[in-house]
Amino acid sequence: MARADNDEAPLLAEEPLRPGACSRELELREFRDRYVIRSLDGGAAFAVARSGGSIRRLSSEEAAAGSDCKVSRIYGVAGIIKLLAAGHTLNSIDNAVLVDFAPAVESHVNAFNGSYVLVITSRKEAGSYQGCPVYHVNSMKFLCCKEAIKHLTSQEKRDEAYFMSLLRIAESTCGLYYTYERDLTLKQMYDCIIYRMSLCLQRASKLTAGRIHKPLWKQADPRFVWNKNLLEELIEAKLDEFIIPMIQGNIQKHQIIS
Repeated sequence: MARADNDEAPLLAEEPLRPGACSRELELREFRDRYVIRSLDGGAAFAVARSGGSIRRLSSEEAAAGSDCKVSRIYGVAGIIKLLAAGHTLNSIDNAVLVDFAPAVESHVNAFNGSYVLVITSRKEAGSYQGCPVYHVNSMKFLCCKEAIKHLTSQEKRDEAYFMSLLRIAESTCGLYYTYERDLTLKQMYDCIIYRMSLCLQRASKLTAGRIHKPLWKQADPRFVWNKNLLEELIEAKLDEFIIPMIQGNIQKHQIIS
């Protein structure tokens, strides 16, 4: 079994996940026919087929099976870009990044029928929010799920190279932040205002507690989630513990002394 050179330590589990929280550290296992992503703190796992990007939830035994693979640590799944031959549609990160590629997709759409999984490869703690660490994304990378890439024509290879250059831009997006346990979008602020205006404080407290136990992506306001379009495949597969809403902007640290 191969191990990535930049692994800092053995892949050990952290404390168990809280209800509604996302997995904090993940193990990525790269096989010839699939990628396996396994939670080190929650035990959940799923596989993505390299031949087309189909997703399948795995049991703990299935996730640990096999040894002919490269193993590395990742810190989250930012989502999946899926190209669909039928209908000539492109599930993109950001239309501003990929809109110029639409003509190439239209003319060679069959060559690009496949998926690309975006994973977080390094992070840095940028502060804390409601007692939970807030992380800045240092680096990300795409995992290609497209077997047809081996049989491209010369023109299709040029188009593929151009498309990959656009994905590299997405990989290097600046100012991305996230947490594993708290909603960083403005929905949190809106809810607090509503609760404070409510005269029924006991009922508001129960609503707040219930909301915190929902999956993190259900708590977030999608208008402010940078990767909302990329999360659709993970949401459809009901992989709640792997779905991390990310925001783009700047974070400043302030220490409040009471």
